[in-house]
Amino acid sequence: MVRIVIGALTDKAVLKTNTNVVGMSFHAAMFGELAKFFKLDMVDPLDKPGRRASTFKRIFEYLSTEMFNKDQDMVRKACSLSMIEILQNVFPELLQPEGVEVMIATFITPLLKLYAPGVAN
Repeated sequence: MVRIVIGALTDKAVLKTNTNVVGMSFHAAMFGELAKFFKLDMVDPLDKPGRRASTFKRIFEYLSTEMFNKDQDMVRKACSLSMIEILQNVFPELLQPEGVEVMIATFITPLLKLYAPGVAN
């Protein structure tokens, strides 16, 4: 089921028909809902071996190239909230003191690069 939902959400043809800012925001927010539903089991079976990190990488790549580049704060906020929900639900171990460095490298730095290119290098 994870594959079906990720496949539907990352289908670029959907964005060509949905250029409404509110619709795009809901679309971006669905990744966070996916994380809340699947939690630690949010692993795309396309990945061999299946890993949460590679699933997140695919989602982040989609959000950053297809959604974050839109010049709309509402869409960017929805992307950011989805990333927070993914962190909290799929990678809870990174919220522990021993996971902080990985969390910064995986979530914080990439987000900063999107919001303020050149600041987080």
